[in-house]
Amino acid sequence: MEIRRLTGDEAHAFGPQFVALMAEIFDADAAARKRDAWDWLFDTPLAAEGHRTEVLAVFDGETAVGGALMLPVMVALDGRLDVWRHPMGVMAAPDRRGTGLTLIRSFFSTYDKVMGFARNDRVERVYRRLSDGKGTGMDNHFRPLRPGRIAARRKELGAVGRALLAPADLAWRSGVGLRRAIKGAARGFETEEITDFGPEFDRLWQDAHGGYSIIHLRNAAQLNWRYRDFPLGRYRIFLLRQGGQPAGYVVTRLQEGGGRRNLLIVDIFCASGAADVYAALLDRAEGAALEARADQIILQATRHCWANGVIGRAGYHFRKPVNDLLVRSADPATHARLGEAIDGYHYCRGDGDEDY
Repeated sequence: MEIRRLTGDEAHAFGPQFVALMAEIFDADAAARKRDAWDWLFDTPLAAEGHRTEVLAVFDGETAVGGALMLPVMVALDGRLDVWRHPMGVMAAPDRRGTGLTLIRSFFSTYDKVMGFARNDRVERVYRRLSDGKGTGMDNHFRPLRPGRIAARRKELGAVGRALLAPADLAWRSGVGLRRAIKGAARGFETEEITDFGPEFDRLWQDAHGGYSIIHLRNAAQLNWRYRDFPLGRYRIFLLRQGGQPAGYVVTRLQEGGGRRNLLIVDIFCASGAADVYAALLDRAEGAALEARADQIILQATRHCWANGVIGRAGYHFRKPVNDLLVRSADPATHARLGEAIDGYHYCRGDGDEDY
């Protein structure tokens, strides 16, 4: 088997083959998402600076049997920005033994800095063995808003069960409303729903990112590409101001399917340690969830996130671990520093490819 590093126009033109292989290995829906997002993934703000999206493809002869999209991401480590690579759409034909190992090994032999998730425990172990990757735990936090409906779905009680449990949902939502009124987490802040990220987001980034040991770039250009220009759906974006100045933002998306109606907090950002701002952002997301009649809110955060206490006090009393977030640098000193800094990583769902 041979690894081919596809760059520039050759990588972009590989889209139909990549999507066809994804349809064989995963499913039609996953392939359709990558197909519809393909041009967007090659039009990142970093492309204008010469850091274009690439493809690592595994070939057996002239047949593609595996591959990964290697997205360039700008990450600040201790405040210093550098380009890392995030493997996405990682796939290997199950009937071609060794394809996955060959592909994963190529991540670390091709690029200086790599970060990302493994999709299961077995692959995570391979990542760690091949790269000595540094990792930190990730959790999905859940804020139920319609617990009766959630229980009816999990117990497969059907429409009758949902109807019987509807009064419980009504009482719960009334309690949520009362709690919101009493707590008043958003008092003293101004909240505005926006569609574009303007220059003030550059100032917010400069003012607020320094307290995070590792964080992905969140300036106006990056945020507009990620959320405004996203081709596969609509996000709601809320800007929080304090004293007329931007203090933070939260991005949400409604996820529907399989009888579920979840509001996802895709991105949330403010200065590290600004608990009142973070709480107000969660409060605005909860308001959006209530407007959408969502069953629950789901927030993904690193396990050692400084805001975990704020998240718990906001009613996110249930959480579920997901696979670790892993990072690796070819430079020994940088790699050692990553091991020290990894628990301070600010990482949100929107920094990955779960939506596309």
